[in-house]
Amino acid sequence: MKRAIYFGGVGLVCALALAGCSRSNAVPPVATVAETANSVTNAFLKAPPDAQMQAGIALAAAQKGDLVSSYAQLQELARRPDLTAEQRRAAFDAERAALSGLKEAATNGNVAAEAAIRHFRLSK
Repeated sequence: MKRAIYFGGVGLVCALALAGCSRSNAVPPVATVAETANSVTNAFLKAPPDAQMQAGIALAAAQKGDLVSSYAQLQELARRPDLTAEQRRAAFDAERAALSGLKEAATNGNVAAEAAIRHFRLSK
């Protein structure tokens, strides 16, 4: 009886170990600012007017392809103390997306994107 419990326990441990090995540690891809625009728009529907305007300016800049201005606006927006948790998350996700776009542009030789990334790193 003790042997059956022992081997049953060992089998359970092995099964759990093998089940954990199939999980991927891959980082999910970062969305683009365009993909986060709906969540930002919806989150800021009931925000103070100045926060709504700042979110709109950031999204408009991204839509025009000006990720430098968009990132700067989103960075400032995400750090406002008067935001709800939903608004802060939406702004942060959009900020992360803008930064990802800036990094991609810098990798592709965009000098303005490179300069903006250097500036933002130095300002921290």
